[in-house]
Amino acid sequence: MFGQHDSQQVQAEREVQANGAREPEDSYVHLSIPINPGKVVRWLAIIAVCLALASIIAEYIEEAIGEADLTPLAENVLWIFGVNHEVSLPAWFSASMLLGCAALLGVIALAKRAQQDRYTRHWIGLAFIFLYLSLDEAAALHESLTEPLQIALEPTGVLYFAWIIVFAPLVLIFALVYLRFLFHLPPRIRNLVALAGVIYVGGAIIVEAVSANEWYLNDGSNLLYSAIGTVEEVCEMLGVIVFMYALLSYVKSFQVGVDPQASAATQTSVTIPRLLRSVSRPQVKYMALAPALIVFFGGMNLILVQWVLVRELTTLLLGTELVVLLVSVSYFAGLSIGYLLSGRVRREWLPLLGIVTLALHLTLPIWFRVLVAGLDRMGAYGAAYIVLPLLTPFVVSAFYSVFLPLFVDSGAGELPKLYALELGGAAVGVLALVALGGLGLQTVYIVYSAGLLLILWALRLRPVMIGLLAALSAVWLAVLPGVHYWSNALWYRHVQGLPRETRTLFSGYSPYQKVDVLEAPNGARYLFLDGLEHFGDADGSRLNVIAGQIPASIVGPQNALVMGAGSMEMAAMIADYAGHVTTVEIDPMVVDASLRYFTHVNRMNTLTNRSIVIDDAKHFLANTDAEYNLIATDLPAAYSLQTATLYSQPFYQMVHRRLAFDGVLVANLTSPFGSNDLVSRRIAAGLLMTFDDVMVVTAESVGWSFAYASDNLPFNQAVLEAALRASGEVHYVIYDTPAVRAIVGEAQPITLDSMDIVLHVSLDWIGDRLR
Repeated sequence: MFGQHDSQQVQAEREVQANGAREPEDSYVHLSIPINPGKVVRWLAIIAVCLALASIIAEYIEEAIGEADLTPLAENVLWIFGVNHEVSLPAWFSASMLLGCAALLGVIALAKRAQQDRYTRHWIGLAFIFLYLSLDEAAALHESLTEPLQIALEPTGVLYFAWIIVFAPLVLIFALVYLRFLFHLPPRIRNLVALAGVIYVGGAIIVEAVSANEWYLNDGSNLLYSAIGTVEEVCEMLGVIVFMYALLSYVKSFQVGVDPQASAATQTSVTIPRLLRSVSRPQVKYMALAPALIVFFGGMNLILVQWVLVRELTTLLLGTELVVLLVSVSYFAGLSIGYLLSGRVRREWLPLLGIVTLALHLTLPIWFRVLVAGLDRMGAYGAAYIVLPLLTPFVVSAFYSVFLPLFVDSGAGELPKLYALELGGAAVGVLALVALGGLGLQTVYIVYSAGLLLILWALRLRPVMIGLLAALSAVWLAVLPGVHYWSNALWYRHVQGLPRETRTLFSGYSPYQKVDVLEAPNGARYLFLDGLEHFGDADGSRLNVIAGQIPASIVGPQNALVMGAGSMEMAAMIADYAGHVTTVEIDPMVVDASLRYFTHVNRMNTLTNRSIVIDDAKHFLANTDAEYNLIATDLPAAYSLQTATLYSQPFYQMVHRRLAFDGVLVANLTSPFGSNDLVSRRIAAGLLMTFDDVMVVTAESVGWSFAYASDNLPFNQAVLEAALRASGEVHYVIYDTPAVRAIVGEAQPITLDSMDIVLHVSLDWIGDRLR
């Protein structure tokens, strides 16, 4: 039962009775539904869980046996229980529950209309929405949008089921329109409705997006996709069950008594005071809630945008430790600038600044790339090292850093509490990156946009404007993958000199680096890590020949190890001569890109004597008991501290312990070996301190040098020369161990407490690029 006589209504009735105008009992509209909400929900939840378990069993049987081996009867039975099938028992159950909610909402709406409640239209709207959802669940209406939208927009990843592009903005607009309605509900009912919405929308859109990405990556259904789909459907069922419980509780807790003969003025005077009270309480809570919301989501968004900034600027400025340091300093400078400006920023400016920030951040990678490409075209690429760090504080971090001091100074909150909320938001941002970062920039930006729109709501931006911004953001995010890939290719064509019409096949941010795969018009493919070329079809293959194929052809290793995946062509070349080859790579995104885009050179889809381990090289060596006849390193130059440790003497000592008696380590010296090159001499010094024999070869086709190190090198200079010539190498220089010692001279090995080599490499690289 819902609605409640207040004192004014009782007084009106007494006045009528006093005047002798007593109304018959049936002149009042009473609503009473004698149902135990808890019992109903328990049974519905039990049915939902049973259907989910039956679906999991059916999906497993179908996957294990295979559709081809199922009888028609068995296939139909399994289909009936599958939650991922539209015409099935779970779909009927979901549609029935949605229809039940629509009926309850309709009854409530009728009673509210009789009471002339100000939120009558909201109840009517909810009834029609749930009626549509019931129809959609039964007839799969939204799926009909997928194919035409896929043809028009060519979505990928989490948006592959393209109906999400249309429905996600509608959900956000709905939430904004119904926000005040939600606050007018009693606290317990409000919390239940909000929880139901989070569960239902989380399943229908967020989990659906994850399943779409799984379908896209695997070109169809598999057991994992079915499992994700089961989670999605169960979330939807549970969301509807919680909502039904909220409605039944609302109906049971209240009673409506409405006099049909009373005037509209009387009716209004009865209902308005209660409505005003229900609005004023949320208004007070809103005033207290706004600063907390703003600093929390500000902390979250700062982490998300920093992730984009560091990955993108590190690439645009060609990924060295100095660049990472420069970007980090610039980012934190923005925090200081925000603190300093907080006292001069008027509150009425904040919504406008928030809108500008939303536009700048959602387009951040695009306009940064276009700017750098334009500078390079004018011959002023070096200016990017000044322009981008100067822009970063103002366009990235300053906006969010204004709020904390502003609220503290104005008395809107206490510093410890607000700062704790900001840190909590930052922690949520980190968790969001861990959970969703692998799904790509578009997915992270969806979370970011939602956070900033909530900040704008807390800043009292009009709901119509928030709805418009949400719609525009959704449209932009729908086309973002295409624009993202286009601008990425544009930058590589200008700055790295790739041919015209080169296109981006893949671009992603991993926890370690930005990974890009591009394809030239002639079909040549390139792998870039943080903007630095790691493999190109021509020169990359020669590197793999010198560092992999040649030593493998001489040694014929029973057990070989390659540290660093790259294109994994080196592992394939070694596999032709080895009993087994293991590739160790810390970044799963690099492995995934290699397996998807470089099978034409690595043959990983056909090789049977290989394995791939996702692990840090140092951790792997410290925890394996295997012995290797050949260990080859396929690593980038020492542009960062993490990479530099893999050129240090302690690392070579770890390698030494895993080599067989006559095992060979192949190490990249990252530059031409010579008395005037400090980097290659220091790397070679570490090898000489660890191994008895060190032979260095400089191959003209590659442009830099490689060392073969062992305690018992199983080949001599003549054998190496023969192998080089057999591989097609014409011009080369070979240094035996005494010659290597002479050139190394007084150069000291790289150690964990002497990482200055990173700064040296960074400065040399940036200087060469600027020149």
